[in-house]
Amino acid sequence: MAVWPVLGASLASLCAGLLAFAVWLWTNRLRTSAPGPPTLPLLGNVLHFYKQPVLLDRFRELHRRYGDVFRLYFGPKLVVVVMQPEDLKQVLITSKEQQRDPYILRLVPFLVGNGLVTNNKETWKRHRKLLEPAFHFEKLILQPWKAFHCVLWMSPEGREIRRTKKICRNLIEKYLNCLRDDVTSIKAKERTYLSGLYSEVHSEKKATEDFMRDETATIAVTGAETTAGALSYALALLGLYPEWQEMAQRQLDQVFGGGGDFLRPVTTADLSQLTVIDAILKETLRLFPQAPIIPRLVSEDIPLAGGRYVAPRGCCVFLAFFLTHRHPELFPDPDKFDPGRFLPGGSAAFRRSCSYLPFGTGPRGCVGGPFATMEMKTLLATLLRRLRIIPGSSREELETILVSLSSHSLTGCRVSCIPREIV
Repeated sequence: MAVWPVLGASLASLCAGLLAFAVWLWTNRLRTSAPGPPTLPLLGNVLHFYKQPVLLDRFRELHRRYGDVFRLYFGPKLVVVVMQPEDLKQVLITSKEQQRDPYILRLVPFLVGNGLVTNNKETWKRHRKLLEPAFHFEKLILQPWKAFHCVLWMSPEGREIRRTKKICRNLIEKYLNCLRDDVTSIKAKERTYLSGLYSEVHSEKKATEDFMRDETATIAVTGAETTAGALSYALALLGLYPEWQEMAQRQLDQVFGGGGDFLRPVTTADLSQLTVIDAILKETLRLFPQAPIIPRLVSEDIPLAGGRYVAPRGCCVFLAFFLTHRHPELFPDPDKFDPGRFLPGGSAAFRRSCSYLPFGTGPRGCVGGPFATMEMKTLLATLLRRLRIIPGSSREELETILVSLSSHSLTGCRVSCIPREIV
């Protein structure tokens, strides 16, 4: 019986110690002069995001209230949100080595392994160096484009596809298998390095296996997920804006001609002529970037807004690309779907540096950006030659975007497809 009072006293002491530590963290939190919502002791601004699900509109509301640089506290952790091109450049290009913030991305390794998304410092540099050759343009143009020949089940009058993203993901995953040989063909001279890199293992074979596991998981999850998401949005938008779908199909008819060769596999020469599809994809990624917010742990004080504010060393900076892409100073009528911005001579041709970053930029820019662009253009060219897209989701539904590693509509992207009359 005497055990319970002792146990109760121990738990009370533990709770008191944890509370004292939390108070110490809060008292000694990093500070900045950037504006932001009122904070609660210990909690910071956590309750601002208590309402579930958390949508990107929450950040748009904060932007409207506090401007182009604002701060948040997640507990004692200072987060500075930026979106102006000059500030993005300061963080991504001008500043010293950037790192993923473990406080913000603590659970990500469980999803994608310890690959490029989560690694820091020398581990990240070496992995990046090993992976870059797999994404060289010369390799991409040799990949088997026939992998994109797809079959969609539909009725003649059109059948709604509610799981558009899953279909796109399945198509992309088949093609990503082509990359895995390049990722797994590690040269013998690299294996010694890898065995040292993974210090918990002692054999080159095990080290290579760990590297392949982590990076193929990263490619499979991030590559398939983000590209499938962008394609889902593109198809949904083409259904809602049929004038652009028709313009793309007219250009496809011109490039691929008529007759039995119309459905041939897409070549890189074809892709260079598909300026309308290219513009549609770029506008889709402007409105719905698949990495809407990227966190960075800064290793030095970074001046922001022309020196008016400072992101102090050790804080996390949220690079709000989706707010940059929707900023009225950078893109007039920013919520309008207008691929014409990206056609030759369009207004986006004169955009400011770092105002459009669907794949990021700087040393930690997306290694698979060119690959993803070719994937999406090829898939759209293949689908639009065969099908006519009919809307299933409203524009308002597409805008209900969850805060996540990649853009997800709360209701999903729904479309209907009917066979297109081939000229």
